[in-house]
Amino acid sequence: MNNIIKGNLKRILCPILYYTGYYNYELNRQKEKAIILMYHRIHDRGDGTGISRKNFEQQMEFIKGKMTPVSLIDIIDWLLKKKTIPQRAVAITFDDGYEDNFINGYPILRKFDIPATIFLTTGHIETTRVFWWDKVNEIIRKTKRPYINLKDFQGFAQNGYIYSPRAIMLNSGQSKIHAMKTITELFKTFEYNRINEAVALLQEIIDVEVQEISYPPMLNWRQVREMSNNGIDFGAHTVTHVNLAEAGLKEAKKELLLLRKVLRKR
Repeated sequence: MNNIIKGNLKRILCPILYYTGYYNYELNRQKEKAIILMYHRIHDRGDGTGISRKNFEQQMEFIKGKMTPVSLIDIIDWLLKKKTIPQRAVAITFDDGYEDNFINGYPILRKFDIPATIFLTTGHIETTRVFWWDKVNEIIRKTKRPYINLKDFQGFAQNGYIYSPRAIMLNSGQSKIHAMKTITELFKTFEYNRINEAVALLQEIIDVEVQEISYPPMLNWRQVREMSNNGIDFGAHTVTHVNLAEAGLKEAKKELLLLRKVLRKR
């Protein structure tokens, strides 16, 4: 409920702050700094897992008119060489490599001539592999159950206890969006190698069959090459989206070396 209230307050306050000139005031105070914006998906499903195409276009129009869009590589170069960063510098980035970055985001970036960087999870390109959080979102989207209780996942908690063992409602579109965010954040606190087990339990508890679920497609290499030739840079986001903070040195090194090899080859 608190997250829903916060979301509603943001929708009310943000336009007020914009039209009163507050954002311009804050941007003028940014000296020797750059803003880096991180996106994931751009789509119109209205489920809280990304940003709509319309909103993304409005944001890029604002950035083109009010700010200085630059590439992430330029920011790194300025910092390393201790050069002055342009006022109101902003870089656009995307994580993971979803296909809607190409279908919905890329045409808008070209329209406004804005550079961007996409960090690819190379092991998911041109495969049917699915990120666990996309499974969570789709399972919740498809369920007919009215609620789910977080205490059902207590066995996965690293300290053996979940501090919010309350029921989360699933009886409306807005409550499902709240559930997607809450459960995803909860699962991130579990041991990385047990998250898929928790997702399987979620699917079992709220009774959704595998064939009912559809997952967002990822970019393919043809799309990557086209964007690479037209102002979009590509960076490394590991091969399997492993949590490097929890991975051992051997696993981390393997992920990074294979990733670099694939990106250079492609």
